[in-house]
Amino acid sequence: MSFLNRVKNGEVLILDGAMGTQLQKLGLEAGGCGDHFNLTAPEKVQEVHKAYLNAGSDIILTNTFGSSTLRLRHYELQDKMYEINKAGAELARAILPDDQHYVFGDVGPSGEILETSGGDASYEALYEVFKAQMVALRDGGVDAIIIETMMALDELVCAIRAAKENTELPVVASMSFSPGQFGYKSMMGIDPGRFVLEVTAAGADVAGTNCGDCTIKHMIKVIAEMKAAKPDAVLMAEPNAGLPVLENGAVVYKDTPEKMAELYKELAKAGANIIGGCCGTTPEHIKALSNMVKK
Repeated sequence: MSFLNRVKNGEVLILDGAMGTQLQKLGLEAGGCGDHFNLTAPEKVQEVHKAYLNAGSDIILTNTFGSSTLRLRHYELQDKMYEINKAGAELARAILPDDQHYVFGDVGPSGEILETSGGDASYEALYEVFKAQMVALRDGGVDAIIIETMMALDELVCAIRAAKENTELPVVASMSFSPGQFGYKSMMGIDPGRFVLEVTAAGADVAGTNCGDCTIKHMIKVIAEMKAAKPDAVLMAEPNAGLPVLENGAVVYKDTPEKMAELYKELAKAGANIIGGCCGTTPEHIKALSNMVKK
């Protein structure tokens, strides 16, 4: 059964947690390109995937969040874009235990600002960048595309259309929100209600939120706002393990698996059909999530 049918039938599916911090524990240097590990250290990428599967993840994300040509050019790896994305998909798919586990091809923001939001990037150029990454992930065998940590609605809609018009895959569209005086807003001023209506109108099969400076308590409210705006929407949430703090020169996330476990259940009650973790979360967080939501 497809993951969409399962969540529409009332099941809550579990995503994985953070990839970058786990790869750092396995030797990725600070500032290095973790996505390049798909080619240079595939066994370490699979080690992280396996840890999340063993913790209870139904869905694992490819190690390709920063694998567009625009992001890879910072490491002079833009010519390896197709290879990195396809390998990332194949590495994840190769270790799935059965057809009731899934791989989502992970696509992050381009780092550019479209002309419609006051930047220099053209829609056509950005569309081609996203298209190339989506096609590579499709060729690697992913079950869906997840476009996450987006700040600008126009860029997100561009990416959704690139996926929908060039693959036959379901699309998950996720934006980061921040709490403020006037409620929850993205960096570009989009509220959760408008977000869910616009991305589903653009073709997204699942709408969601991840990362940002929303703690899990705030994310419960963001999901509730999305559910109120579109009650039939399939929703996803990936909270960070709290807000980052600097300790001894290192970024640390303080929310423990035990602290987040009860709140994960509240996230599901608010309307999240697919739940995982973002920055700072570990296999232990996902195990606590799985135990709480599925018991």
